[in-house]
Amino acid sequence: SFDLNFNYSGFDLGIFLQGVGKRDYMPNGPYFWGANGGMWQSAGFVENMNFYRDENSTMVQNGVLGVNKDSYLPRPYFNTSKNQQTQTKYLQSAAYLRLKNAQFGYTFSPQLLAKIGFTKIRIYASGENLLTFTKMAKVFDPETVGLGGWNDGKTYPFSTTYSFGLNLNF
Repeated sequence: SFDLNFNYSGFDLGIFLQGVGKRDYMPNGPYFWGANGGMWQSAGFVENMNFYRDENSTMVQNGVLGVNKDSYLPRPYFNTSKNQQTQTKYLQSAAYLRLKNAQFGYTFSPQLLAKIGFTKIRIYASGENLLTFTKMAKVFDPETVGLGGWNDGKTYPFSTTYSFGLNLNF
């Protein structure tokens, strides 16, 4: 993590960055594979639709989806992990860099404040969880993957929060 602080002529900027430079992750849950386990544990995100389908696939014959022989994901099977064995094709880079906090503020000069009866006035804007840079599949948060088997991808994402404030000292 990096905690950077800058001050110049009454202005201040604070930035907190957190990340991991190298981390590999082999996904094993339905949020990556789509059809996985039973039908009640399967997920149907757009990311899961890039699976193998030939002319004989039921979804192709019913006109639901088109042929996809150059897919990223294998043909889905329920109640088996037949096509989901550990292999480098599906190994995800869980490296990331996240801007956890940024705060920008201005502190008024003491000479100006002495005239109006304050010792300090500072205004600021702050943000939490503003940006995340990662190559992971979109359904995963690189900070929470690997916490527990089939729960991967089922965590609520970190909220982005903005706040504004005014500090007054008499």
